[in-house]
Amino acid sequence: GQTVRIPFEVAESDIEITGVVLALATFVLDFALETPDGDLIGEAFAASDPSVAFRRAQQTMHLRASLPVLVGGRPAHQGRWHLVLKVNRKHFRKYLSALADMPNALEGALAHGVKYSANVYVYSNLRLASRVSQTSMEPGATLTLRAVLTEYGVPFAGTAHVRADLTW
Repeated sequence: GQTVRIPFEVAESDIEITGVVLALATFVLDFALETPDGDLIGEAFAASDPSVAFRRAQQTMHLRASLPVLVGGRPAHQGRWHLVLKVNRKHFRKYLSALADMPNALEGALAHGVKYSANVYVYSNLRLASRVSQTSMEPGATLTLRAVLTEYGVPFAGTAHVRADLTW
């Protein structure tokens, strides 16, 4: 029954979030994305909103949402989001009974619950194009770095810094 909340940041220029969970038994886990306002976007929400897709397979789950997502008539977009996982007690008991013939796996599940790996991918309209050129291949040649930052296909109007680390 423990809930795990994994925080991640979403910027104004981000246009899509995809949460991916890998687990030996995904049916044991309830999976959702929590907006900065605390609203949950999960499997039931995806069934009623065409901008959200939820898929569950035997060992994978993913939840994809186009941004902004309208939740209760309010847009959810930039800010601190959370990937939320919770063990469903009823399904966990079924999982434990299925492990009855595997004492090591049963002991591990009783001690540590369901093993999982969770990742969040955020797709953005912010793009960095860069290139480096040099005056020659001789030691001491001058390197020139050029970087162009665009947002929605036009030059970025905000503040940004570029840092380059050069190694021999």
